[in-house]
Amino acid sequence: SDFSRLFTSFASQDFEEENVARRIRPFECHNPIDSTQFLVVDDNEINRFVLTEFIKKKAKIEPLQAINGREAIELATTYLSQKSDNQLLIFMDLEMPIMDGIT
Repeated sequence: SDFSRLFTSFASQDFEEENVARRIRPFECHNPIDSTQFLVVDDNEINRFVLTEFIKKKAKIEPLQAINGREAIELATTYLSQKSDNQLLIFMDLEMPIMDGIT
């Protein structure tokens, strides 16, 4: 059957890790984290703390923080006007006072 021929074909190939690694060209690109700032927006202080600490540990960067959508817009506008070549990744709560994450 077609399945048994396909299975036999795959089973006969050498899939050792070092052989596969030799066949794959190294992927070289710019690390997008290098030009990314993070903005954590949440009215809950504990949620902001947990996500901020996670970002500090993984991305090794101190993220910007805001407590509502209006403050987030002000921070994002200021940041991007000063550093136009960078990216801003926003983690935003959907329900907040003043301006939520949907508005």
